[in-house]
Amino acid sequence: MKDLLYKKVKQDIEQKIAEKQYKEGRLPTERELSEQYKVSRITIRAALKELEQENNLFRIRGRGIFIYDNDNPFSPERKIRELGIVYPEAKIAGRYYYSNVLNVLRDSAEKLKYTVKYCPLSSGEKFLPGEGFLAMALREGLKAVILTSPIPLKALAGLKEKGIKVVLLNFLYKEQLASSVGFDYEYAGEILGEQLVRMGSKTPGLLTGPLKSEYGELPQAPVIIEGLKKIYKNWGLGFDASLVKDSSFERDSVTRDIKELLSSKIDGIFCTDEAVFKLFLSYYYENRKKFPENFAIIGSSPREAYYPFPVLVYQQTEMAEVSVNLLHSLVTNRKLPDQAISIKPEIKAG
Repeated sequence: MKDLLYKKVKQDIEQKIAEKQYKEGRLPTERELSEQYKVSRITIRAALKELEQENNLFRIRGRGIFIYDNDNPFSPERKIRELGIVYPEAKIAGRYYYSNVLNVLRDSAEKLKYTVKYCPLSSGEKFLPGEGFLAMALREGLKAVILTSPIPLKALAGLKEKGIKVVLLNFLYKEQLASSVGFDYEYAGEILGEQLVRMGSKTPGLLTGPLKSEYGELPQAPVIIEGLKKIYKNWGLGFDASLVKDSSFERDSVTRDIKELLSSKIDGIFCTDEAVFKLFLSYYYENRKKFPENFAIIGSSPREAYYPFPVLVYQQTEMAEVSVNLLHSLVTNRKLPDQAISIKPEIKAG
C-alpha cells in the first residue's frame, strides 16, 4: 500500500509538471506537499527521489525543488554531463584548501552523475580568446565551469559569450559578472571584532592575505577589515590600519611581519589564512616570552580543525557542495538568472 501511495503522488506531480501548474518551475516544500496530499513526508520524499533519479527534478540546497527547464523539457542543456573545475596549479601542492575543495567538488559532481574535467592554470597562463584556458575550454566542449581562482575579465567574458555556464567559488568581481558562492567576509570581520574585544584586545594586529586584486576581483582581506573596523567603532575604539600586514606564505616573511607588529605594542592578532596561522603559531610557541601577557590570538581555518585558540571557520565543504548544486541548476534551467549565494562563517572556541 505504501509503495502504491508514493506512486500515486509521483504520478500526480508528473501530471502537474506536464500541465505547467508550478509557478516559476518550483515545487512546494516537502512539508507543503505532505499537507497537500495528506501523506507523510517519507512518502513525499520517496516520490520526489524517483522524480529526481528520472531527471525530472533537481534541488538547490537552501532554495528548493525545481523542474528541469520547465518550458522545454527536451532542452539540449539537459545533456551536459561534464563539469570543468579550474584551479591554480601552483597552489595545489602546498595548500590544503585547494586539494580538499577539489575533492569535495568532485564528489558532489559525481553524486549528480557528472564527470569532472580538471583544468589547472599554471604560472603565466594565457587567458585571452584563442589562447590558454579559454581555447582549451572551447576545444574540449566544456559547457559548465567552476572557477576556484580569479581569471582576467576578458577571459570570463569570453566564457560567457560562448554560452558556458560559470560559477565563481569564493571570490567576486566588483560587478556581478557570473553566479557565485562565497563567504560573507564583512560579517566575518564583524564577529572577529566582537571576539577580539571580548578577549580584551584594543590594538590588534592582522596578518592577512592579498590586499590588492590581481584581475579586478574583490580581495577578501579589506572586506574583513571593514567589518572589524565597524565593530571597533561601535565600541568606541579606533583601528590602526598600519597594524595590517599583507603576509606571503613564506616563514621568513611572516616572522618579519610578526616582529614588526610586536614592536608596535599590539595586544592581539588575527591571521586570515590557515597557512599563515600555522606559521604564526610556530613562531609563537618558540618565542612565547616575547608576547605580552593575555595576548589575544584568533586564527582561521577552512575546515573543522582543532586549535588551542578561537578560530574563524569557513565551511569549505558546504561552499563546494552548494557551488556544484548551483551550477547544476544553471545548466538544467536556462531561464534561471545568475545567483549570488553568501555563506556566513562562524567562530569556534579553542
